[in-house]
Amino acid sequence: MPGETARWRRANDTLFDRCVAALKHPGIGAWLFALAVAALLPVLVFASVVAHQLATAERRARLTDLEHRTEAAANKVERYLQTLRELAVTLANSPEVLHGDLQAFYDFAKRAMEAGNVGRAVALADPDGRMLLNTRRPFGEKLPNAGDVEGIAEALARKSVHIANLFTGAVTVRHVFTAWAPVIRDGQVKLLVGVTVEPEDLTTALREERLREGWVGQVIDRKSIIVARTLAPEIVVGQPAVPEAAAAHATGTRGAYALINKEGVSVSAYFVKLPSNGWTVALGVPTRQLEESVKYSLQFILALGLAALSTAGGLAFLVGRQMSRRVASVAHAAMAVGDGREPTIQPSNVRELDEVSSALAAARALIDARETALRESEADFRGYFEHVAVGTAQIDPNGRFRRVNERYCEITGYSREELLNGMGPIDLDHPDDRDADRERLASFFKGQTPVYEAEKRYVRKGGQTVWVRVTATHVRGAIEHRNYTAGVISDITERKRAEEHAVLLMKEVNHRAKNLLAVVQAVALQTAGEGNPEVFAEAFSERLAGLAACHDLLVRSEWQGVDAGDLLRSQLIHFTNLIGTRVILDGPPVQLKPTAAQAIGMAIHELATNAGKYGSLSNTAGSVRIVWENVANNAQPLFQMRWSEHGGPPPAPPQHRGYGHRVMTEMVEYTLGADVSLDLSVAFGLVWF
Repeated sequence: MPGETARWRRANDTLFDRCVAALKHPGIGAWLFALAVAALLPVLVFASVVAHQLATAERRARLTDLEHRTEAAANKVERYLQTLRELAVTLANSPEVLHGDLQAFYDFAKRAMEAGNVGRAVALADPDGRMLLNTRRPFGEKLPNAGDVEGIAEALARKSVHIANLFTGAVTVRHVFTAWAPVIRDGQVKLLVGVTVEPEDLTTALREERLREGWVGQVIDRKSIIVARTLAPEIVVGQPAVPEAAAAHATGTRGAYALINKEGVSVSAYFVKLPSNGWTVALGVPTRQLEESVKYSLQFILALGLAALSTAGGLAFLVGRQMSRRVASVAHAAMAVGDGREPTIQPSNVRELDEVSSALAAARALIDARETALRESEADFRGYFEHVAVGTAQIDPNGRFRRVNERYCEITGYSREELLNGMGPIDLDHPDDRDADRERLASFFKGQTPVYEAEKRYVRKGGQTVWVRVTATHVRGAIEHRNYTAGVISDITERKRAEEHAVLLMKEVNHRAKNLLAVVQAVALQTAGEGNPEVFAEAFSERLAGLAACHDLLVRSEWQGVDAGDLLRSQLIHFTNLIGTRVILDGPPVQLKPTAAQAIGMAIHELATNAGKYGSLSNTAGSVRIVWENVANNAQPLFQMRWSEHGGPPPAPPQHRGYGHRVMTEMVEYTLGADVSLDLSVAFGLVWF
């Protein structure tokens, strides 16, 4: 700090000496300056009032000119659109189109486009939007449907000519707008004649108004889309108008407003809404042009003020020159204190200055002691603040961060510079939590609650959501501007995730338990319904064992799904020693959803039971081959599984179809929406797929 003070002194010696030489004594100079300002104040006030009135009158005149020019431009555009309507109506009532002679109408329309100065092309479409001809294309060429579906619908509804909003033409693939005139026969709209105009034509008409330099004129359709513009139309035509303009146009038929235009220039604008079709014509003048008169007035006032200040400064210099050396000695003593040196006290014969010099000498020792204590206290505070395991932040009375630690930056994802650049806690809140948090913060800052506590969500810089617990209290300083709020912030995202996972898991367990009990109940009822009480217990137990094996796999995967191979092995547990020899499993890793795993597992269990009792696994020579795969079906994966038995006893058609048959066929079909086939062949044995 002493070195920095010395460098500052060396760099500013010349300026300091000049100030001391000019003012001599700050107190006296200030009073003299105030006296001069008080004497000149009436003149300055009068000049300011006159300048303001002149500037106001000039600005009002320019705004009136803007209004008149906007109305003139609106009339120009209205006449242009009226000519367009009349041309469309004339074409719609021509004998050629009324008699259905499309070739003659095409030739007539081409001549009309070549002879007139309104419109680029003529189209003829039926009420469904099918384009029958377009003068941009040779007659008879196949054309796409008209792109202006909305405009055609409006013309049909009105049964009168209608100028549609800007759209992209189906033939030109460019921005155009069209006047649609219905062709009416026997009270019904049979066809529609459309005269298409490109925005450049309307821009040319708008430029004929010869606006002043810097002024911008534009035409906006009913959807607030820019149709024509005198400045950069090739860029902005087809774009939405700025929101301020769209909002102002919705308020009435005419009016003034201010906005920032597409080029980023502040403008004052006036708009007129065309009564015929709801389009808007607006002119904008750069605000700086309106403020030129104000600028001149300010320059005048500034010049007057500088003259007054110069006079006051000169008087202060003359009167206070005698005090320069004495003030300089006090200043040097103060700078010595700032450098950490003992100030040199020289008598000045001015009692007040001598008292100040003595006070500076006494203050030197007191400053040294306080600086030592302050450095130690600041080091302790920084060590705690920066290295504590939780996030800490200080918020000023305006709700903005004044200090944050590194842990808080890690929690939010923002750097310290970003957080301290005008951000506050409310800027980090999740949008769904922000309104509720504003109410809590309002109550806290009003003193209605002594402590702010909340569990809420922050949105990190990268967009991720993090749960935090915040506890904050007010810290009252000795002076008001040192008051702030201190908060402790903990990252509780993992705890929240664990709580949410526990809730979801409990719901899932409850749901799965209900489903499992329903399946067990169905198995019991169907097994008992087979009419043989003696084998009920054995069959029911085996089916429950198969269901339990599938359920174990689902539990181990947390009900996310089961691999098809693991599911088959769990249902073929009684034939484990035959897998790979007489029982062949052939298929890729395929993850089955819980519902599919349960249905297929029950079917495989019934097939395995049937094979062991009556099929290819009931002897020593038979075999089973199970093949599965995912195949493409209209770009969607389709799971297929095939159970084929070979070498077993010749299968015989069943005497009756019991529960097992229904599980293998109807249940799988109903549960999974699948196609199931069960084939009994003397040559190959049972085949299920």
